[in-house]
Amino acid sequence: MLKKGKIDFKVDKTGIIHASIGKVSFDAKQISENADELLTNY
Repeated sequence: MLKKGKIDFKVDKTGIIHASIGKVSFDAKQISENADELLTNY
């Protein structure tokens, strides 16, 4: 679940990261910013 200011992710036993980076209502810029944030800080 994605909440403002919080990135929620899970890692399974094989090391694959599962994370939401947006909702259907987000535009491409918002999704891109969220993806960058996830990759930069985690």
